[in-house]
Amino acid sequence: VQYETVPPHDKAARQLRLAAIFTFIAAGLHLLAMLGLFGLAVFIPMILERDPEFAARSGPGFPPWVLSIIYGGEGFLGLCAAIVCFIGGKKMLRGSRGAFGWGLASGIVCCLSLFWCSLGCVLPLSGGIYTIVILCFEHVRAYLRDSAAGSTTTNGN
Repeated sequence: VQYETVPPHDKAARQLRLAAIFTFIAAGLHLLAMLGLFGLAVFIPMILERDPEFAARSGPGFPPWVLSIIYGGEGFLGLCAAIVCFIGGKKMLRGSRGAFGWGLASGIVCCLSLFWCSLGCVLPLSGGIYTIVILCFEHVRAYLRDSAAGSTTTNGN
């Protein structure tokens, strides 16, 4: 019995498609984190300024707008991470020029998202590791080179 093996280009396309799905999910989670952090940046200082006991408890030197800068900065990092993940996923899905670099960048960003996220970052972390690993395979890099040169199509014809 002869078993049919999957051609390397079909296998690479399938692996890149899965990595792109992981990075799109990570981009969505980064956007959700960004919205939550921007909400904290706006509402926590407003609540603290309305609390009459806050000034007595915190002392005379703590301005609530410092929390806006901290949470707003983290939200901005989440927005930047979402943009990188979206561009990397789109380029990997299309196999266009620069797909290896953007895919690698999105995998690294997905792995680094563990720093400002909690339990919801398990999926981006695992997707980032998967993306980095498959981009190191030679058949995937050859597929990306061929796709960028325009010599192959994604549907296998």
